Order: sequence, then structure tokens, then C-alpha cells
Amino acid sequence: MGTSMLPTIPPGSLVIVEPMPSHLLERGDIVLTNGAGRFIAHRIEDVHADRHGVLKFVLRGDNLPDCDLPVTAPAILGRVRCMVANDNWMGTIESAWSTLVDRFGREARRALGRAP
Repeated sequence: MGTSMLPTIPPGSLVIVEPMPSHLLERGDIVLTNGAGRFIAHRIEDVHADRHGVLKFVLRGDNLPDCDLPVTAPAILGRVRCMVANDNWMGTIESAWSTLVDRFGREARRALGRAP
């Protein structure tokens, strides 16, 4: 619901997250983490192994000047695969969800040769 990922992800947008093995994540991917009891979607700025060989992911919101503290692979829930922007930025997840359902419903009807 925040503005840390503007302009890429407007507040109130619905994101679809796919599970992804940590070794396939790379710089530039947007990932969802669960930290401090809340979900955060930020972009991977750097990936490196510490002296024990543990992968560390440095994340940052596109609209933030500083990076977050590094996280390890278990903190990453998945990679953001797609997003439905909330048109008015003040709507709810329900309005974003209904937009997503409507969009995929139109595409499914079109693919089946039915009315748009």
C-alpha cells in the first residue's frame, strides 16, 4: 500500500507472485518479502554470498534513496510476475482483483472466439 515502488507499482496495486528458487533470482527482479510482520515488494539491487556461502539479497524500493538491510533466501516469498495497477491509487485490493478477473475474463472469451 506504500509508495516505495513508484512509479513501477502504484499504491493499491495487486501483484501476482510466483515461487522462485533463490539461485534463479537476479539483479533487477522485484521480489516479495515478509519482514517485520508485513509484506514488502522491492527490487533486487545486488546478490552476493557472505563468507559462509549464504546468499544475501540487497533490496531497494524504486522510489527510495537507500537500500534495505540484506535478506537471505528464506525471507523471499517469490518474484513479482505481474501487476494490475489500481487506477485511482485509493482503491482496495478488491477493486484491483476485480480488474484482474475482468481482464483475464475478456482474454479468455477472446481466445475462445466469443464476444469481447
